[in-house]
Amino acid sequence: MRKAIFKVMVIIVLITLVLTGGIMAWQIYNLKGNIDRSSKAANEEAVRISADAISEQISARLSENARGNAEGADVVFADLSKAITLIAEGAEDMYRDPKRYGRAKVAEPKRSMMGKGIVAQVVYSPGVDKNDPEIAKEQALIGNLQGVITALYDRFPQLASAYIATESGIMIMSEEVSESRFDTDGSVLPFEARERGWYIGAKESGKLYFTGVFKDADSDNTGIVAAIPVKKDGEVVAVVGAGMFLDAVSELVKNADIGKDGTSCIINDQGSVIFSTRDSGILKTDDGTAVDIREGDIGELKDVIDAALSGSADVAVLPLDGENSYVAYSPMNTVGWSFFSIMPEETVQEPTMLLKQTLGESNEARSKAMDASMATMGIILLVFGVVIVLVVLILSNVFAGTLVKPIVALTHSVAGLEGDDLEFEWNMETHDEIQTLANSFGSMTERMKNYIKNIQEITAEKERIGAELNVATKIQADMLPRNFSDISVKKEVDLYAVMDPAKEVGGDFYDFFLIDDDHLALVMSDVSGKGVPAALFMVIAKTLLKNHLQSGATVAEALTATNDQLSENNEEMLFVTSWIGIVDLKTGEVKFADAGHETTLILHPDGNVEEIVPKKKKMPLACMEGIPYLEDNFTVKDGDIIFLYTDGVPEATSASEELYGMERLEAKLAKCVGMSPEELLKAVRKDVDEFVGTAPQFDDLTMLGCKITL
Repeated sequence: MRKAIFKVMVIIVLITLVLTGGIMAWQIYNLKGNIDRSSKAANEEAVRISADAISEQISARLSENARGNAEGADVVFADLSKAITLIAEGAEDMYRDPKRYGRAKVAEPKRSMMGKGIVAQVVYSPGVDKNDPEIAKEQALIGNLQGVITALYDRFPQLASAYIATESGIMIMSEEVSESRFDTDGSVLPFEARERGWYIGAKESGKLYFTGVFKDADSDNTGIVAAIPVKKDGEVVAVVGAGMFLDAVSELVKNADIGKDGTSCIINDQGSVIFSTRDSGILKTDDGTAVDIREGDIGELKDVIDAALSGSADVAVLPLDGENSYVAYSPMNTVGWSFFSIMPEETVQEPTMLLKQTLGESNEARSKAMDASMATMGIILLVFGVVIVLVVLILSNVFAGTLVKPIVALTHSVAGLEGDDLEFEWNMETHDEIQTLANSFGSMTERMKNYIKNIQEITAEKERIGAELNVATKIQADMLPRNFSDISVKKEVDLYAVMDPAKEVGGDFYDFFLIDDDHLALVMSDVSGKGVPAALFMVIAKTLLKNHLQSGATVAEALTATNDQLSENNEEMLFVTSWIGIVDLKTGEVKFADAGHETTLILHPDGNVEEIVPKKKKMPLACMEGIPYLEDNFTVKDGDIIFLYTDGVPEATSASEELYGMERLEAKLAKCVGMSPEELLKAVRKDVDEFVGTAPQFDDLTMLGCKITL
């Protein structure tokens, strides 16, 4: 009986041990499965969030980098274009009314001038008789431009040469005198400018023309020529041009901040890479053969370059030199080129891959720890099984409960982790491998929560910067007067104005205020450039103009004084086109002065649109000190509307790169007869928006309408 009982007890103990071991093994196996599934889901979610966030941030950073560098590079060409355009307008005025100008002598180059720096000099085409009275007369007339041409070097240090060449064979240039100007006998060699590409291009196009990029024969520097025709009675009589080295653009490409693996390049309107930080591959700098890289076998690259050169800005992912890369591009509108910022996809996804690797290693370590725990438990059961058989008969139930309980609790805690819910709870103290495993898993979930928190903080910082720019936009808007009803209380005046910046803040501004009961001041100005620098310069210019006008200065005195003050320490070379006028509300006489601004338009009650052209066009403010501005005048009649605007209106560009233009603007104004200034401005803005369509706004758009009742 004892043996039977003992046998039964032994069998019971063995069965109990087997069942206990089986239950433990099943629980551990179940726990491992839950941990693996939860870890895999959590890992995939963390990797997905990381990949999406990093891709979005890199795309935004590359896009902003491309746009900022494109604008930075393009401003050089835009400023040079405006400068030579002003010179060409001055030349046209000379040809149109030569009696208003004196005669200026320009010396031919001499060897004694060599090494004297930049000097004005005159050369002639082959066969031109410089002693011919007509030739001498024309040379003396355009000689008045030598100072303005030479002054370009102060504004553009990278300038190589500046000149005006005429159809009659005269060329006045400003550059250093070199040995190439003389033959072996020391006589001045003739120079045929009319056969040069820049002359022919400007003459045939009839507008501002940029040559292709070329290598300077003396310095091996890269350069480009901008030229614009000078017309008299609709015929080209001369061409103003300026050659400029592109060292600053090359340095801008080299210094573009895109990280250690990022690269930058500029592609011209012919599809050639003219500047690049790559030493090899399809986007390396062209070797001078002017290869159009769109003719290669990468169709996606061709589509991206075509889109970029059409004026689009975007980010694409495409294969480059054997690896996928993020490619951001933005247009350089003045020259029709595009700036590219490139980042390898492998570099972009490197943090995500590192996170994936780290999580994988953590999972592997955790799996090994669990396997070790299972092995340890098996050995303990095997070694002490026989010794504790009798004890197990009494304590098996307690032992099983004590051992299994934390495993079940850990299993439930792990199974509760799902999606974004990474709150791991463990309140038991077992002081064994289960505790170690629980601590390890808790540490892992904390690291994952911290990583997601960091991503959320980065997103919040981006939103904060956007909010601050929104505040800056509101501050700038608040600086412009909007109390139209206060001005319109006077029965003689109905006034309305709008300003829409191209960026968060802009450089355009308008102003209006009563100097006394009978005189109303109107101001419309445009600061070169965009963004925060232009906005700050705008604040200064607006304040100076208003102070001078309110202190009793005439419109000419106000522009002259403001120009001198803005020219001081203007190291950023910003300038301001401006139109200011004072309206006599009793007589309708308007005294005005113009500093290189757009032509003022008058809408008469009969639908006629009149252009108010100043007697003499003057340079914009802040170009140079000592410019005397002139006062002009005109008279408005009862019901006339004075329409002031910035170049953002006629130069608004559609997706097909067509300008809105003055003809379209004047035609629209003529259809707005009988409207109030507010209705007129809204109608013009609607017409501009419908014309532009989906194309982005590249310039500030500002308008002011003032209806006078006498």
